[in-house]
Amino acid sequence: MGLSNWFFVGWRVYPDWKIRPLWAIPRIKTYMGWEVEFYKNWLHVMHGDGVLTLYSGHLESLSLRIMAKRGLQKSIYAIVEYATDTERGIVLAIAGYGYKEDTWVGCLPQTVEKFKKMAENALKKMYWIEKSLDLGEAICINQGDFFLSKGLGIPMQYQVVGEEPKIPYLEQMFRGGEKR
Repeated sequence: MGLSNWFFVGWRVYPDWKIRPLWAIPRIKTYMGWEVEFYKNWLHVMHGDGVLTLYSGHLESLSLRIMAKRGLQKSIYAIVEYATDTERGIVLAIAGYGYKEDTWVGCLPQTVEKFKKMAENALKKMYWIEKSLDLGEAICINQGDFFLSKGLGIPMQYQVVGEEPKIPYLEQMFRGGEKR
């Protein structure tokens, strides 16, 4: 269950440039058949039978634009702009390694701060906006917990970045409920 070592933090950018945290890991689909999935610390970009694994770089089509680079905590920092039949959207996200030595820490505040600077600079170039980004709260999701919660119907665990993280479900199972 390798997903339990990895975190996801994301935000949705609305047309009025209001930004809200994501409470789930999105699977982005476009009207031209592209799909984007955040997986561990990379992106799967799928179209038809093909799958592209993106670790960093720039990808662009009529309905999808991705800017991605490597970040702190072995992470990927990604800006995904997409178009469906009914909307245009932007997802800002970090997906990375959530352990420090043998302890689950989730996403660290410095990882979010570095991402914010990257995203702000990229969006200024893409949209010629001059205001700084107000990402607000950063909600960290353990990718394995997300998978288990969906599959088993158990409550999803969340962590506000900077607060004490909850022990991932898989780690709890291996420890038999034992505390750190």
